[in-house]
Amino acid sequence: MQFHLPYLLRLQQAAVDRGLDHLITIRQQDMAQLEDAPGSIDLIWAEASIYILGFANGLKLCRPLLREGGCLVVSEATWLISAPPQEVLDFWQAEYPAMTPIAGNIKLAEAAGYQVFDHFILPRSAWWDEYLTPLAKRVRQLQPEASQNPGLAEVLAARAKEIDICDRFGDCFGYVFYLMQPSS
Repeated sequence: MQFHLPYLLRLQQAAVDRGLDHLITIRQQDMAQLEDAPGSIDLIWAEASIYILGFANGLKLCRPLLREGGCLVVSEATWLISAPPQEVLDFWQAEYPAMTPIAGNIKLAEAAGYQVFDHFILPRSAWWDEYLTPLAKRVRQLQPEASQNPGLAEVLAARAKEIDICDRFGDCFGYVFYLMQPSS
């Protein structure tokens, strides 16, 4: 499920290329409007998306949909150190104030009725290869237009700040994948 159709089409093509298309169903849908029957889904994969609903709320919304033995896999922006420098703390307080350490997210999952059976930290290279490097390129491409467009200038400045924060403080936070199943 994804709201942005080009991402779904890319996923669908990758599944076809690997002969796995019979195993997945893609849907263009708002995550907040889940209409599936209770206990009807084997796997929910929410990569860099559950924060839209709020981590705890997203977990609660997904829980009734999973069939017995089903899995929920989510990635979440997570603090990796207990006392981040004030500058990075201030940045994330403005961008995503709900960000917590790994132990906090595991507690939220347990409170929502899950057993977290594994978690792992994505390498910093994943942020750079898949997000920050393309973002930096796009910021540079759009920069000439910013002098004539104050709204664009503001967006570009915010993204440049994000890139800088990730460059200087990337060891303080990261995306963590949490693999979980409904508790018995």
